[in-house]
Amino acid sequence: MKKCGLSKTTWLVCSSLVILAVVLFLIFYFSGGLSFSPPKQDTYFSCVNNACTLVEGVGVNECHSEGSFCGCIDTDIEENYPSGMNFFLQGTARNSTLSQTDFCSANGRLVEYACYNNEISNFEIACESLGDYACVSGECFPDHLEFEDCEDSDGGLDYNAEGRAFNGKVRLADYCTGDGKLAEIYCSQDNEGILIQIFDCSTLRNSICEYGKCVSAV
Repeated sequence: MKKCGLSKTTWLVCSSLVILAVVLFLIFYFSGGLSFSPPKQDTYFSCVNNACTLVEGVGVNECHSEGSFCGCIDTDIEENYPSGMNFFLQGTARNSTLSQTDFCSANGRLVEYACYNNEISNFEIACESLGDYACVSGECFPDHLEFEDCEDSDGGLDYNAEGRAFNGKVRLADYCTGDGKLAEIYCSQDNEGILIQIFDCSTLRNSICEYGKCVSAV
């Protein structure tokens, strides 16, 4: 066997063969010859209405185990809020790996979760920007709610205690707003409504709002 480099002719032949091999490899590679994508098949599993469904046709499995959950769902989707960006109802968005529930952040803003391209996304909003609303229990509530037989655990306008006003299934707790003020939840005098009063803790000597009440800053 001859070795490259023994003669000019042999060197040219070897160089040409090497170049040809490189060109063929590149053509093979970029044409998908080395692709590691799953092979297509006559029937495959597709995510349809958040369920893994067997589909007739040529394609690649999008999920596994027929009937299993896939995709993303949001529990506060309504007719007026088909995207799930419903600021007036607390909901939970979940996909196959994660579950997130709407909540009020430490600064009093609503963190709203929704589905986007089968992934969970979030959006933060100040309920006050929607009108006379405040963030309570993961949704934007009107600042005056009409109910019956209202009870308040801290006895009314007690700025130094965290309280909860409740009626039946509705429970609203005192909280701190985004600008550091106290949102005091209390019952109306006739006990037929739940009210929210915004109170500035700084009017009390050396006080700030923390955990739904005014506390000493010292």
